[in-house]
Amino acid sequence: MEVAGRVLRVAAPALPVPRTVRSTGWPPEIIETDDVAVDVTRVVKSEHDRRDGSVAVIHPRRLGPEIGARLRRAGVPFGDARRDGLHAAVTLVPVNLVKGLEFDSVVVVEPARMVRESPQGVRALFVALTRATKRLTVVHAEPLPVDLHGGPIERVVQFQE
Repeated sequence: MEVAGRVLRVAAPALPVPRTVRSTGWPPEIIETDDVAVDVTRVVKSEHDRRDGSVAVIHPRRLGPEIGARLRRAGVPFGDARRDGLHAAVTLVPVNLVKGLEFDSVVVVEPARMVRESPQGVRALFVALTRATKRLTVVHAEPLPVDLHGGPIERVVQFQE
């Protein structure tokens, strides 16, 4: 919630930042990469292999097909919220459909593009960041639209081959 709070301060500065009522011991991860689809696949595969609940890949609408194709090539089973509902262990969910949903693990893909392509702008990013009940990972290649870093709660990860 602290990461989402940084976005809320930009999206709606007059609103109070919600407080977390529990902690999972899993700090949020922010992964900066040169290849979003490859690193999203790595994260999703790791989360799926953990078998610890539902995984949502929240993405800008236009990135869904690319991420889905990469997951298929990697042999990661998934559903598409627009077509299959929310029954799969891993579900691709465009940011415009995610409000009101909760998942154990959430992978937020390319926040800058999400903000740019969504009519809700930064508010769409705030909603995406608040859908996780246990683990949150942000994967991006473009510069972040809001400073998500700050304090010791999250770590920045850079995958290297």
